[in-house]
Amino acid sequence: MVTTFFEQGGPSRAYNLDKFIDYLDTIFLNPHLSGRAINRLRAIRQGEKESFSTFLLRFEKELANSRLRDTGDTVVISYLEGALNDKMNAALITIIAEE
Repeated sequence: MVTTFFEQGGPSRAYNLDKFIDYLDTIFLNPHLSGRAINRLRAIRQGEKESFSTFLLRFEKELANSRLRDTGDTVVISYLEGALNDKMNAALITIIAEE
C-alpha cells in the first residue's frame, strides 16, 4: 500500500512529503497514542530529587505524543506547572502581562 502511494505521488500526484507522512500515520500510528499520552501527562510528576532537565525530557516526550503542543502555551504551561515537584513550584516566578 505504501509503495503504491509513494510511486504514484499520492492522490494529487504532487509527491508531497507531508501528505505521504500523513498517509503513513493513518496506516501505522496507534490511534490511541495521543489519548494515552494525554493521560500520562495528567499523571506525570517530577520526582522530589529529580533534576528539572531530566524531568523535562520525560515531559517533552509525552507532550509530543499527546499532540498538545499546538494548543498554545497556556495549556502546556498548565500541564507543566501541575507536574513540577513542590520545590520547583515554590521557585516559580509568576509574570503578570501588562494589558
